[in-house]
Amino acid sequence: MEWQDAVFAVGGFILAATVLPTLLSNENKPAWPTSLSLAVILGVYTALFATLDLELAAAGAALQSVLWGWVVLQTRRAHRAAVASEQNR
Repeated sequence: MEWQDAVFAVGGFILAATVLPTLLSNENKPAWPTSLSLAVILGVYTALFATLDLELAAAGAALQSVLWGWVVLQTRRAHRAAVASEQNR
């Protein structure tokens, strides 16, 4: 393992942990385009790190990508529920 892999991995896992409060909160979700762009960019970083043989960094980026994708799903679901409840009034 190269030292760069360890540095990127530590940063990736720390950043992944910072997404958890957003996932666990029922409020204060970022706009879904923001979350979607993060998920996609982190997916690209995952592929980039993997091609550079930085496996741990790729794992950290993949985890972040999945978590931000989960935020997208939560945000879209909440938006749909809000629209449905508004239509039922």
